[in-house]
Amino acid sequence: MVDTMQHSQKSVNPPPYAGLRVSRNYVTLKRRYWGYVDYDIPLDKIPTPLSLLNWVQHVSAKAWPFSTPNRVAYLIETVCALKGWDLWRA
Repeated sequence: MVDTMQHSQKSVNPPPYAGLRVSRNYVTLKRRYWGYVDYDIPLDKIPTPLSLLNWVQHVSAKAWPFSTPNRVAYLIETVCALKGWDLWRA
């Protein structure tokens, strides 16, 4: 029974890296994992860290079932890595 519950929990709340697809021009939040529609964020619309913050606020305001703090944090880390921004710089 424990194995079934763990499997069920994984299906309901997938890990933060699941459902984030990166292409040359977009970061796509996949519907199956974020809980609404495939949602493309154009990387050219994120030229600065402040614009990333705007996108994070936009995505966080959605009522998507799997838009968890861990998943949003992974989105931030991914975009910062793609852009070459040091997330931890003081």
